[in-house]
Amino acid sequence: MKDTFNFSHNYYKFERPIFSTIRGTDACLQYKIGQIVKIKINRRLIGTAKIVNKTQSAIRDISIDFLKMDAEYPGREINSHQDFCDLLNEFRRFNKLNVNSEVSVFFLEWVERV
Repeated sequence: MKDTFNFSHNYYKFERPIFSTIRGTDACLQYKIGQIVKIKINRRLIGTAKIVNKTQSAIRDISIDFLKMDAEYPGREINSHQDFCDLLNEFRRFNKLNVNSEVSVFFLEWVERV
């Protein structure tokens, strides 16, 4: 069981009390609802959060508004499902995603900010 979500950017979503993260389809098996996880940006701890829900979905079935809320940060705007796929694929050498790919969607609530 994993205990950390690492992020590469200081996303706008971190300002919300409950935020999301979208990961590869297998991630749903690596975390459980109710679990407290470390939240890191570039391996630097910024706090802990509780997983309050998780689900799986095809990228095409997630609204653009949700993808914008999940993935935008200063200098990065999401305007389409393909924009979101392009962002995710920046972090993947293999198994590139497309709009039909299944992903794991997590909802987390801050427990503590460092």
